[in-house]
Amino acid sequence: MSHFSTFPKNLTYLVGVSGGADSMALAHLLRNQGYRKLIICHLHHGLRGEEADADLHFVENWAKKENLPFLSAR
Repeated sequence: MSHFSTFPKNLTYLVGVSGGADSMALAHLLRNQGYRKLIICHLHHGLRGEEADADLHFVENWAKKENLPFLSAR
């Protein structure tokens, strides 16, 4: 039994993705488990300069490649 069995795959979920290994693994896992109605969300705290900008662009590009909606805020 999947740990995700309590989360119906036909619903829409907001997924917070920082661009780090753990949140990217979660996003990939959800896709591999058959979740297609994901909205990828990224919060840019403005604390790490160019590195944070790179994370934002990385996550945004991944969402586009996966054909998933992307939301970000600063």
